[in-house]
Amino acid sequence: MGLDLSRGSRMLSHIKGDKIVLPKGSLPTTGQGSDGDIAVGDIKGQTVLFAKYNNRWYHQELTEGFVVDSAKKL
Repeated sequence: MGLDLSRGSRMLSHIKGDKIVLPKGSLPTTGQGSDGDIAVGDIKGQTVLFAKYNNRWYHQELTEGFVVDSAKKL
């Protein structure tokens, strides 16, 4: 028996991108990812958000914020 995927599952598999895997302490390289990709990494214990735009990676350190309870409205 073959794997019978629904139309929606097949469509989703075509639009999902590859996951950017960053080993702890490493930066993304220019060759990794495509424009519009995002990744979260850990650099020296600091959580960092990376975003690729015009074939360059940009980063922003993240600070601990608040937890959003999805059951409550903001």
